[in-house]
Amino acid sequence: MRRIIAGLVLVFLLLPAGARHASVRNVILILTDGVNQAQLELARQAGFRNAGMSNSAAMPVSGTLLPLPGDFERPVLAAKNALATGTGQDRMLGMTVSDEVLDSLLTQAKLQGRRTGFVTDGALNDWTGGVFFAHESQLPEPDKLADWLPLCDFDLLAGTLNRPQAPALDPLDAPMAKLGYALAKNRKQVREAAPDRRLFATHSLLESRLFAADRPKDSNESGLLDYMARALSWPQDARGMFLVVDCSKIRLAAATNDTAALIRELWMFDRVLGEAVAFYKEHPEDTLVVAVSLYDVGDLQLGREIGTDFPVGTTRASMLAKLNTSAMTFRQALELAGAGDLFAPGAEELRELERAYDVILAKPAPRDFRSWLDRVLNLRDRHAGVEWLTRAATISLTPVLAIGTGSEAFAGEYNAEELHRKLAAVLGLTARPE
Repeated sequence: MRRIIAGLVLVFLLLPAGARHASVRNVILILTDGVNQAQLELARQAGFRNAGMSNSAAMPVSGTLLPLPGDFERPVLAAKNALATGTGQDRMLGMTVSDEVLDSLLTQAKLQGRRTGFVTDGALNDWTGGVFFAHESQLPEPDKLADWLPLCDFDLLAGTLNRPQAPALDPLDAPMAKLGYALAKNRKQVREAAPDRRLFATHSLLESRLFAADRPKDSNESGLLDYMARALSWPQDARGMFLVVDCSKIRLAAATNDTAALIRELWMFDRVLGEAVAFYKEHPEDTLVVAVSLYDVGDLQLGREIGTDFPVGTTRASMLAKLNTSAMTFRQALELAGAGDLFAPGAEELRELERAYDVILAKPAPRDFRSWLDRVLNLRDRHAGVEWLTRAATISLTPVLAIGTGSEAFAGEYNAEELHRKLAAVLGLTARPE
């Protein structure tokens, strides 16, 4: 008996570290950075009639992400590093202050044999993506981060590329193709890529089409839903997968205090979440879905219940484009901003806005309506019970949602380093010591 026990112990010790832990085969992590609980409630109330947030509202497990302990010059980067590598530091990517290289959860999952992917509706080569594949002792420029993409060896990389000047043929295309990646530049190519090929999908967006609400429904521009469909069609075998999905436009909308764009982007997140939940329902025994916001942007507050008639159709960017290209009267401009019925006739604030609008119209094109429009949108939002306190990122309590195998571990309160350890556990990886 002793020999049998000793043999079993020896076999256990010879197993790779990741194999010693019970793991979930399929893990989908959705990043909703920029969101606070009030924003979710706003999107739920504004979309009540058309089930705008039905998936997030039905998630059975909820938690709260706490700020990291300590003082950081770049707390946003510290939170991103903490999630990806388990170490909250804000001066580098994927490394410690002692120059120790830290493999991210995605890299470790790849080495474990899983299919891996990072997809975003923003830039692949910003901090959010960089913490998962780069190792830089100094904060790099986007071009330097892009150079790491051919080295990460993930099965799916999809998003835009942040370049000072976008070239017709990106310099990454040739090396990625040489490494065996299929290249895709639009929705059609994403869908037609061979299922057994690794995929490098990049798309570009016009300034006027940054948000989903500003793009035509028949557009061939790729998006998160296309990238999700690609990953969720991977063969279901013993390898399993770890997919990270970055809903980047949420934080962009919040940074401009664009309430209409924010609501629409949160509805888009809910659709992304819905795809993940549908996959979970097909594979309930071995799938975990976690959605988390690492930090808040804008510190949005709700003063009262929001009506379903809140104007969510036109984004700030779209309004500015229309104001600059159309000869609108003052009343038409107010209607465009969803503030046509906001003021009593003859109100002093109404007269001030009209005088300011006339001053802008008297100037030669191109005219700058930004300050005027922001003032109107702020008044509209406050009238509806919505108030933005800042345009900056704030490190505060943010929501976590989860469903699936092991989801109960994501209830309660914890910080980003602790979240890293929870994810490492369900992936069957050895987390960094506390």
